[in-house]
Amino acid sequence: MVEKRIFYITSDRLTVYWATNNDVHQDTSFTLDDESYADFSEYLKDNADTSSDVLVDVMDEEFRIDTMPHLFGNDRRAVQDRKLKQLFHQTCYRGVEIQGREKNGRRDDQVLLTALTNPEPLQQWIKAMLKFKVPVVGIYSLPMLAQYFVKKLHIKTDHSLLFIPQHGGMIRQIFLQNAAIKISRLLPT
Repeated sequence: MVEKRIFYITSDRLTVYWATNNDVHQDTSFTLDDESYADFSEYLKDNADTSSDVLVDVMDEEFRIDTMPHLFGNDRRAVQDRKLKQLFHQTCYRGVEIQGREKNGRRDDQVLLTALTNPEPLQQWIKAMLKFKVPVVGIYSLPMLAQYFVKKLHIKTDHSLLFIPQHGGMIRQIFLQNAAIKISRLLPT
């Protein structure tokens, strides 16, 4: 039996889920205030040694479509890092995904640049995890993961629009083109 813990972070709370094989169930939830941070620390004190994934679904996530020269290895990483620091210098939670190549000209890479533009809410939870040395497998963006679910479900349309409801009266909209995310936003219903 494989057991995994998932910390699901939204703009106003952190919810803990446990996944066992094909079953997922909610364990507990913490709101975004000082008392809940203390409660979360107590929770981690008793459950610190479990490997965990952090899934983030917040309003302050930005997506930009761009092109970059088609490079390899250290040259590619250097260009990507420079572009990310230029666009999203206020956060360390940023990434690049290569989504294809242009058909004409230099055949540059088509890329999606993404970042959490306000890392403060996430940083508070991560600080507690670091304090108790919780092994974090990765920090993932819900919109970025959605494109892999579309591929796994074998949805074969050129354009898809996903709606993912959240508690608190919010809904996540994700637009995909050829199963690659192009834009996402979180709105009140």
